[in-house]
Amino acid sequence: MTSSSDDRLNMRLGADLKNQIQQAAKLKGVPVSGYAKNVLAAAVARDLQEHEFLILSLRDREAFAAAIIEPVQPGPKSINAAKAFKKRFSL
Repeated sequence: MTSSSDDRLNMRLGADLKNQIQQAAKLKGVPVSGYAKNVLAAAVARDLQEHEFLILSLRDREAFAAAIIEPVQPGPKSINAAKAFKKRFSL
């Protein structure tokens, strides 16, 4: 993704929202456009992260359910490693 100050995003705002944005920008001591970009960027990052988390959670849940329904049997290396562990730690 490239960052270019030539790209634009135009939108219409109600007077109340515009005034609130202007007031918040003034409180932060930044220009309205900079404030709006920062707030929008933070919201976008949060929404994308939340979506990614939900997708991964669903994928993990499906993998867990599949492992419960059809468990994978350990291979010879895993069995030998378990035996060596038990022997080494006297279990």
